[in-house]
Amino acid sequence: LVFIYGGGNIVGSTDEHLLSNLYDGHALAMREQAVVVTPNYRLGALGFFADPALDAESPSRVSGNQGTLDHIAALQWVKDNIAAFGGDPARVMVFGESAGAINVCSLVASPLAAGLFSSALMQSGGCGAHSQATQKATSAALARKLGCTSDVATCMRSLTAEQIVAATDGFGELLKSLTKLDPTQGLVGVLPWSSSVDGYVLPDFPLKVIAAGTHNKVPLAVGSNANEGVVFAQPGLYLCSQYSSDLKSMFGTNADRVLAQYPCSFWQPRQAWIDVVTDFLFTCTSRHAARAAAASPGASVFRYFYTHTADHGLDALNGAYHSAELAYVFRTFAAKGYTASAAELTLANNIEDFWGSLAATGSPAAGAVRWPGYTTASEKVLLLDATLSTSTDARAAKCNFWDSLYPAGSGG
Repeated sequence: LVFIYGGGNIVGSTDEHLLSNLYDGHALAMREQAVVVTPNYRLGALGFFADPALDAESPSRVSGNQGTLDHIAALQWVKDNIAAFGGDPARVMVFGESAGAINVCSLVASPLAAGLFSSALMQSGGCGAHSQATQKATSAALARKLGCTSDVATCMRSLTAEQIVAATDGFGELLKSLTKLDPTQGLVGVLPWSSSVDGYVLPDFPLKVIAAGTHNKVPLAVGSNANEGVVFAQPGLYLCSQYSSDLKSMFGTNADRVLAQYPCSFWQPRQAWIDVVTDFLFTCTSRHAARAAAASPGASVFRYFYTHTADHGLDALNGAYHSAELAYVFRTFAAKGYTASAAELTLANNIEDFWGSLAATGSPAAGAVRWPGYTTASEKVLLLDATLSTSTDARAAKCNFWDSLYPAGSGG
């Protein structure tokens, strides 16, 4: 089980140290009798900087996907070496959360990753990538910020990694950029640094590659959480007037239609914003990925919707927030200072068994209930909560609305 962490492709590491490491793979490895691998990868400009001079010196004649190539190198290492650790190189699942899930989708779409994994799972992140033009524009803006206006490659190499990282906008700026994103780009529109379509690592935008059926066709699970947007909501007083202004900044001429679909009540303007972010950037991008993959003949696709609210503690205030499921995947409740109830330990057992079964067999069949396959006809979804259940789609009417404004894949 190879896990790619999130953090907007600008922060994060395999040691996500809160009170302890959130990504400690020990419990997951023990329960599933599997080897858990958590590779680091280059982030921000170090992972995704693109420049014509770098293109010219590269054997592939392209640049900007260094971080993605790190993921591919890690998977190649696993294929070559994991047997020495008791692992099976023929049964490798790559999975990731948030930006890590977006990166997983890039691997599903990349011909360079062909044969390096046998299943894939995306937690709270859709499919998307930047164009090379966007990647180079972002890179050039950072170079100018650092005083590199000519012979950019040589100038950037004269700087320390610390200088480059310090000049890169942090996660707080990423959150502010929510109201400035290009809505046709979905979640990737929020991320200044991500994989890009270079014709080598990525032949086209990932969703288009998958829809065309030219991707790495492996069993795929994709899902999201019911209250993702709470971690992207600005703290403090938030009024309906600010909500309306944010919608106009984000959706332009479509803002009034969004407001009609997600009206603002005097008592809950913040929740209205949370619901918009949750559905637009996560619930419905999850459906885009599942639908695109399920369109291929014989495809094996599974979709989940995580709805559990923690029984107590600070987590109980935020519902099924972005990344809430990670403590259950890794059974690392202590990292969040949280003691799980008996029912929550059972939920963790089921999540780990679903994940482990997908890795071992290509089908997440080992949980307490049957996880139905996802097809474009049935659109069955597994609801992950203390009591497992299944449903037809998740917030279908909301996703139909978003698709009417921004059709899946319209911006890549």
